[in-house]
Amino acid sequence: MIPPALRFPLLLLAAASASGCFAHTPAIPGPDGRPLPGSIASLEKLELGGVEQWILIRGADTTNPVLLRLHGGPGAAEMPLVHRYNGNLEDHFVVVAWDQRGAGKSNRRGFDEASMTLEQFLQDAHELTLHLKARFGQERIYLVGHSWGTQLGIRLAARHPEDYWAYVGMAQLVNQERGSHVAHAWLSDRLREEGRARDLARLEALGPPPFPDHADYVRFMRMVDAQGGGMDVGFGRLAWAALRAPEYTLPDLARWLGGANRGSGPMWNAPDYRDHDLFRGVPRLDVPAYFFAGRRDYNTPLALVREYAEVLEAPAGREVVIFEGSAHTPFLAEPERFRDAMLRVRAETWAPERAAPVAAADGAAAPLRTDRVILPFLFYAPETKLGGGAVAAGYRRLAPNLPSSSVLVAATVTARRQLSLDLESEIHRPGGGRVDASAGFSHFPDRFFGVGPDTPDEAEEAYTSRNVDLRLRLQRQVRPGLRVGPQARFRWEELVEVEEGGLLAGGTLTGAEGGTWLGLGAVATWDRRDNVLQPRQGDYLTASFMGFPGALGTTGYRQAMLDARRFLPLGAASTLALRTTLQGAGGDVPVLLLPALGGRDRLRGYYEGRVRDRVVASAQGEVRFPVWWRLGGVAFGEVGQVAPRLGELTTGRPEMSAGGGLRFRLGQDAARIRVDYAVGRKGSGLYLTLGEAF
Repeated sequence: MIPPALRFPLLLLAAASASGCFAHTPAIPGPDGRPLPGSIASLEKLELGGVEQWILIRGADTTNPVLLRLHGGPGAAEMPLVHRYNGNLEDHFVVVAWDQRGAGKSNRRGFDEASMTLEQFLQDAHELTLHLKARFGQERIYLVGHSWGTQLGIRLAARHPEDYWAYVGMAQLVNQERGSHVAHAWLSDRLREEGRARDLARLEALGPPPFPDHADYVRFMRMVDAQGGGMDVGFGRLAWAALRAPEYTLPDLARWLGGANRGSGPMWNAPDYRDHDLFRGVPRLDVPAYFFAGRRDYNTPLALVREYAEVLEAPAGREVVIFEGSAHTPFLAEPERFRDAMLRVRAETWAPERAAPVAAADGAAAPLRTDRVILPFLFYAPETKLGGGAVAAGYRRLAPNLPSSSVLVAATVTARRQLSLDLESEIHRPGGGRVDASAGFSHFPDRFFGVGPDTPDEAEEAYTSRNVDLRLRLQRQVRPGLRVGPQARFRWEELVEVEEGGLLAGGTLTGAEGGTWLGLGAVATWDRRDNVLQPRQGDYLTASFMGFPGALGTTGYRQAMLDARRFLPLGAASTLALRTTLQGAGGDVPVLLLPALGGRDRLRGYYEGRVRDRVVASAQGEVRFPVWWRLGGVAFGEVGQVAPRLGELTTGRPEMSAGGGLRFRLGQDAARIRVDYAVGRKGSGLYLTLGEAF
């Protein structure tokens, strides 16, 4: 069987891989710290123009107008930057950041640079516009282009004015050649005034615009940047922001850099790109037009933007909005001013009554796709030594507003020749219903130490079991945070090897010869954590009961468990995590199914099942703290006790362990790689696994 502590993290690991190799965008929190009802925070892959491309969608209210951002470059994807610099727009718009073909997450291996044509980008953008209109049931959306994105955006708005409430051109590209001449004259004068003879010689060596060689244009623009006429934020700051963005993995960062470095090179001498001229190409625009321009911008000079705006035929209105403290990137240099300007655009152009949801043909408002992934994994624990395997998983939303349902198949093998095959499914149904089902087979050499609190190390004996385990849990949400429902379990077990002369071979322990058991019961779960994987605050409580009638199995017995957890924030980024459990069993309980302590979940440092009896209680405390970047640390202490009866739990010496570990965050809300080392009264152990202990 999959080790219990690995089941949930493996589901999340596979889900993360299916949706972007551990990339994730954090939920938008409400006042209680939980995901805000009616909000959206989604990282999605879709096909545009026959190529898989990625979009990031974030908004506090899905009934707000959609805002599609067209980044610059080509190749200068903004996805890892928009939430950090312009997250304040999410309260007023459903913001969509699109990594265009060849940029960021959409710059996949084998990308065909020949597909980078103006017409293809326009077709991709129009296809995405129609998708977003249908997805959110809105008649029109907002279109914001930056730099190269304005070359797309203004042509898109001119072709399809019926699709857009307004067009915002930020650092509007008017005429490539004329803009370069303006920048060249400004740069030449500035270098002369400052007496920068060496730089002036470099500029003269490039010659005057236009630049037939794309590399020469790049050198020229770097000189413009160096004199304050281009990017307002240095590359180092942008790269650091991208490195910290949960939406991007390290391979995504490499793709981001590769796309930005490629830039417009493949298109440089294409006539429709090289000869871009809005005076001739877009003399009229039938949507409200706003041009956001930095006072110091000489990449797309303000003078040309003003000149074009004066002659543009714009029956719906036009305006040039000047950002006094900016050059080429007002949304980075003056994010608050950018937000205020966008809110004014919305106030002047959005007709909310026209943005009411409309019926989408053939269910197009929420296209439901199936994601699939196959993923290898490794783990280590004292019980298994080094282990590994592979998981194959599929994910699909059964309705647009539901979490993804999943099916997972996994196979694992360990250095101790332990083998398991497992099938896990988690189905989320409309109305708050949830179905959890699993089926597993294992062949598992293991260790047994006896029953009771005082079993010595010398009592250890080896055995090998084979078992089939089937579980089913049906739950329905009866109020926010509370799920209840029935559960069932079937187990067949056979001990194929036992140690001669040991307790398991003696025939005195219930279930030592194997058997079959069928149980029915109920479960209730109360969950008010602010995050399932890495909570900082909130409570979690589950209560479970299962009865195994003797008429339906080899023996009759019953089990119950309470598991209570609390999470408290410590300072700005640390967390105190607390957990207590109480587990009991009565009747003719199979010895290997008695409640037990030890392993990677409870009482780390003790071999899993090192102490077992009819009643088990435990308490755990952890302090989780950040270290650097995605690396975190944990210090923990644990205590537990087993007893034959509840009243005897307080007698005898409790079991104790303590230790520490490291965590590596695979994504903002993805599973953590966990490395722990613990020392206890009856052992010590190293653990390499996924997910927290609780």
